[in-house]
Amino acid sequence: ILMTATFSGNMLHHLGELLDAEIVPSSPEAVQELQNLDSQKKDRFYEVATQPLSAQAILDQHNRRSLVICNTVDRARYLFEQIRANRPDDVEIFLLHSRFLRGDRDQTEDKIRQLFEKDNKEGSAIVVATQAIEVGVDITSEVLHTELAPANAILQRAGRCARYQDDVGTVMVYGQSFQSDVELVDLTEEFAPYMEQGEQFVSTLTYLREHDGQKLDFGMEQKFITEVHGDADKKVIET
Repeated sequence: ILMTATFSGNMLHHLGELLDAEIVPSSPEAVQELQNLDSQKKDRFYEVATQPLSAQAILDQHNRRSLVICNTVDRARYLFEQIRANRPDDVEIFLLHSRFLRGDRDQTEDKIRQLFEKDNKEGSAIVVATQAIEVGVDITSEVLHTELAPANAILQRAGRCARYQDDVGTVMVYGQSFQSDVELVDLTEEFAPYMEQGEQFVSTLTYLREHDGQKLDFGMEQKFITEVHGDADKKVIET
């Protein structure tokens, strides 16, 4: 069994043929049946921010659970310090990235899991992280603030927002982000660490602008992946 939500249709169908495997869901009707499952009854809306990613933008939208994901450790650290310096006294702030020592990272992840677990109504917290939080951390947030990234990474991150049945959440995608007090990064020109995917950055932003403010269900997310990554996946298949 291979399970993923971030392969394009081109890649899925090629692998299905190569492995003589059944693709699930296999038809529009099967997709609709999947979307009718109780676990899919949640509302996750995508918005393209009109301002850069900043501490103030995050604090202005914070309610109880906010998650922020940056593409680089340096920008995550800078943003964390800015939020910590301006946060209300009752809001806890956490930083998580790949440069943590193993013990420190485990301790931080355990605390985040407790605060951001399903149905936890206590306390108020903001987590600033890198891709380190995308896999293996079962949490949910009300608002996800993310730097622009390729579509498959955006959807991977979005899985940490409105994750459970009846949740409602917003994914805010930012095309600009501060590197320092005086350095503003344009994320349609700065792709690290996705150095070979500049074209996907631009097409991801274009797609999200065309669907700004909309809820993307499973079927629409799959179309999103295929539109952004289909051509590149086709080249991989052909080689």
